[in-house]
Parts: sequence; C-alpha cells; structure tokens
Amino acid sequence: MGIIKQRQSYFSKLLFVLYGIFASFLECSLKLPILCGVSMLPLFTAIGEKSVKALIKKLAPFLSAYDITKTLFVIEIYKELDFPRVISVFIGFVAAAALAFLLLASQVLCLSLYPRISSEKQYDIIKLSLLFCLSEWLCEKAGFFSFPWLGVWAQSDGADTLMISASLLGCRFTSFIILLGNGMVYLILKSAQCQKKISYIKISAAYLSLAIAVFICGSLEISLLKEQAEDSESTNVLIVQLDSEGDEKNQLSAGEAAKKYIELIDKNKQSSTKYVFLPETAVNSVFSSNSADFVDLIKCAKRNDVTIFTGCLFEEEGSRYNSIAAISPDSKGIRIYSKSRLVPFGEYIPLTNSGLCSSCYDTEVYHLGDLTLASGICVESIYSESFRSQVQSGANLIFIPTNDSWFGSTYARYAHFLHSKIRAVENSRFVVRAGNCGISAIISPWGEETVMCNSKDAAAVSGIVSLIESKSSYTVLGDIFILAPLLLALASVAKALRNHLHHK
Repeated sequence: MGIIKQRQSYFSKLLFVLYGIFASFLECSLKLPILCGVSMLPLFTAIGEKSVKALIKKLAPFLSAYDITKTLFVIEIYKELDFPRVISVFIGFVAAAALAFLLLASQVLCLSLYPRISSEKQYDIIKLSLLFCLSEWLCEKAGFFSFPWLGVWAQSDGADTLMISASLLGCRFTSFIILLGNGMVYLILKSAQCQKKISYIKISAAYLSLAIAVFICGSLEISLLKEQAEDSESTNVLIVQLDSEGDEKNQLSAGEAAKKYIELIDKNKQSSTKYVFLPETAVNSVFSSNSADFVDLIKCAKRNDVTIFTGCLFEEEGSRYNSIAAISPDSKGIRIYSKSRLVPFGEYIPLTNSGLCSSCYDTEVYHLGDLTLASGICVESIYSESFRSQVQSGANLIFIPTNDSWFGSTYARYAHFLHSKIRAVENSRFVVRAGNCGISAIISPWGEETVMCNSKDAAAVSGIVSLIESKSSYTVLGDIFILAPLLLALASVAKALRNHLHHK
C-alpha cells in the first residue's frame, strides 16, 4: 500500500512539472487563449492548506517548472559574453537559475501567507488568486533584483476582450481574472468528483457569468477605443529594420548601418509619412550632428521631410548612454531619451564602472507638433510604471526600439514582444515597436498588431497611428488593484503576530 501511495506521489509531482511547463509556454509562445481557463489549475490544489510547509511541498514542482521554463532563454546570453566559452556558458546557466529563483521566491513569499487566512471555503480561490497577483507585482518592485518577465496576463494573447481588462487596473488585474477563472474550474471539477450537484451548478453559473462579463465589458471598451482612435489626430509612420543580428550586427560599422537604413527609408517612405522609427542602437556610435555616421541620416531626414527617431549612443560629462535621438528636417538632431534600466553583463558588469550608464530621467516626454512621445528601450518594455508616468505627463504615442538579436531563435523573441502589447493596452496608446531583425510592429490600444514584420529580413512597414489624448483608468489610478492583495497580506501578518502574542 505504501509503495502504491509513493508511486502516486511521484506521478502527481511529474504531472505538476508538466503542467508548469505547459502554463509557461502558454505565456511565452502559444497563442491559445482558450486554454488560459485551465492553465493554472495546480495552484488551487493548495486550497484549505493550513501549513506553509505542506503548501510549498505541494506547489513547488509546478511553480519551479513554470518559472524555469520562462527563464531558460537567458542561457543564450553566453553567446554575447566576451569570456572563454566554458565561463560564458556557466554564466548563462547561473543567470537563468538566478532569475527563476527570483520569480519563485516572490511566489513562495506571497503564497506562504495563505495558510493563515485560509477558511477552506469556496472564496479561498479569490485569496490565492490575489496573492499570486501580488507576487507578479513584487517582481517589478524589487529594485536592483526586479525582473517582471511575463505573467499569467500573457495567456490572454489572442483574446482582445480579455487582454483589454489591463486598461482598467493593469496587467495584474488581467492575471487575476484568468486565475479566478481557473479557480472556478477547479471547484467545478472538485464538485463533480464529489458529486455535489448544487455546488457544481452554482460555481458553473458563476464561471459563466464571469466569462460573459469579461466578453461584454471588453467588447464595449474596444468599441469605445476604436471610436476615440477615429476621432483623434492621426499620422503616418514608417518602421525600418535590418537583417543583421548577433556578431553580424557587431561587425557592421555604424556608417554602413546608417547607409542601409537610408536606402530602406528612401525606398519605402510615402508622401504622407511624417515619422520614421529605427531600432535600438540602429547606428551604434556616439551621436553627433558632425559625425560622419549621422551626417547622411540628417540629410535623409531633410530630403524626405521626415523626423527620424534612431537608437544610438550619447556621451555627456564622460558618461555614455544607450539613447534615442530625434533627427528632424529643420534641425541637426537632439537626444530625446536615455535608457534607465540596463541589462547586467549585456550593457554593464555589476559592481564595476565598465559599460554604459543608466539615466535618472526615465519619465520625460518629447514634444513635436501634435506628437508627444513616450519612450522605453528594449528590456524597459517589461516595466509598466515608466510608461504610465510618461502617458500621465501627456504622451499620446509610445515608442519602443529594441535589439532582440541576443534572443537567437528562442521563444523569448515573441515573449518580449508581448510586453509591448500589454503596455499599449494598459495605457490606451498606439505603440510603435522597432526591432533589429524584428519583431517590428504598430500595436493598437486594444492589443491588435495593425502592421507587423515578424521576419528577420531587412524590411520596412508603414501604417497610421492615432494620437489618442484620453487616459485609461490604469494610467490615472496606477496599481491601485494591488491594494487588495496587500490588505490580505497584512491580515495574514497581523494574525500571525496575534497568535504569537497569544502563545506567549
């Protein structure tokens, strides 16, 4: 009998591991939102657990597989490191393990609060859902250790009426809706197993009501946004990308890159095009209006009567920054934004002075006529607060240049793109994303790719963006939704202190 139970335990753990991998790929690469209603079921097997140890023991296989799968792509960084191969591979594995640990630590910390507030009743699914959302939020607020890579919200990709809920209270609210739906499905399955007909009917009705409410509210919000887009000022933009990545990009001189971009601009620019957007470090040299690397680009802007936004480097008082420069037809060009969140070992080496510097000014916007531009470079797209602050300051368009070449052919290339989509939805703004070797796209405020280049070829895509001025609920209120799980966490801590004092 003991052997049978042990085998059942091993099988259960294996099933949870496989489920964690499945849930992770639903976030990373599988555009199957129909499955998001059953993606996180193992989480709710913790309902009724009164011991932190028992809860962690039960969920560890699922959560570990879920986090490790999401971060394995980081191993690819070894190809970009200037170290011997063995050391580079080792650093890649350590980096992937460290990021997975940070995600897991946040989840364990938040979920460990549950046993103290467990009531072993149906609405415990709300508590578990809120605490898991709190763990996603903490990943963004962990300072130097922050890494909010994806989240349950990413499973809504392809279901615009579900993803649009992020415009109300942020992407963590979308995660909550998906988790709540999973909890209801778990209770339905449990009621069916226990043959509780009344509970089965009640929970099924609640689940159906949630699904209908999400669909109706989402459809109305999308319809409203489309009306606002039609009534707003609009402009035609061009996005240009090259086909060189990795070592090819490093070997391409700044001058050669500039000439290739100019050829594509001249070839694809339309008469109505006003703005041209290039990727991160498109011209990989220090910006100067007198530099040979930028003179031709300045002439191109004047010849085509367009403003070119290009990724480049910028030096100031001995410090070098990863920046965006605006080159307009009537000026020689100015820096409009410098990156504030850098990639460890990619853009700088921690605890040293080597590499690029981070900017302290990450909420400034750029004004040009009707255009007020919010910006975030590459990895900054995974952080919501900077974009929200810029849109609060009046930005009516978001620009995200990126260089995803170090992702190689991993699922992370598309996963990173999903962050640009959720930033568009959260702030009800069109997003222009220019990716070196893709993914380049114009993303609507309801999460639709109005134009998109998913290939790694040299290409240019153009389209119309609306400069919406009204602000979403999330832009105005921020992460107010997180107050709910924070109050739950405080209630758990308060109960623990009260029990401790009582036992004294």
